[in-house]
Amino acid sequence: MAFNLANIFSFQWLLDFIFGNIVWLIIIGGIIFVFVTYLKFGYRHKIKPLNRSEIEQYKFIERMKNNQNSVKYFKILKRGEKTIGKITHFCAVTLTKKGNPKEEIKTDICMMLVKPMLISRGRLQITNPLGKVMPMQINKEFIKIDPFNKTMNIPEYVYLDYYFGIYYDKQTEDIQTAFIKNDQLFRTDLNQIASVYFAKSQEQATFDPEHAHQLAMKEKEIQVELAKKSGKITAI
Repeated sequence: MAFNLANIFSFQWLLDFIFGNIVWLIIIGGIIFVFVTYLKFGYRHKIKPLNRSEIEQYKFIERMKNNQNSVKYFKILKRGEKTIGKITHFCAVTLTKKGNPKEEIKTDICMMLVKPMLISRGRLQITNPLGKVMPMQINKEFIKIDPFNKTMNIPEYVYLDYYFGIYYDKQTEDIQTAFIKNDQLFRTDLNQIASVYFAKSQEQATFDPEHAHQLAMKEKEIQVELAKKSGKITAI
């Protein structure tokens, strides 16, 4: 008898295989169904936690877009001998903190966006196109500028911390974190509240006078019913 591959994989063979292993096929099918269902619906209803640091970091970068670094005598930020990155955007602000009743403490802060380096060897400075931009604000008194090498240097003894997506020097933590919270976080929240209020105002403005009158009458009816139930009035 000649060897025939079609006879081996015939329809009858398939039926015999299915009915001969029906229990195992049902078990495997059930496992696959549960697994696919879990993947499809298991994560859909989970609420992703809001990462406020990412939001504030994005807002900081957006605010710095019009502050491109055009200063010729510093282009690279270093910490000791280590290169942090290229300063793409830069500005300086003066922060004021209340001290004694008649005293104000002023601190000059350098705010910048720093792009990490891919290659940093002597004059060869190439930024990493995939590197994540680092928002930074450092007390000016800790910064040393080397105009010959076009570098800005933060001494190694200055401790850098990270707060709401922004790097800052720990030595002036009080005024730095207060600035981040009171100015930047407050500004974000104020914009969000104003946006919600404006949207609600626009929604109310779309009501026609008749609809608005109906809503007012309905609200009055609800108030009357609540007053009756509380025993304040018996009729109106």
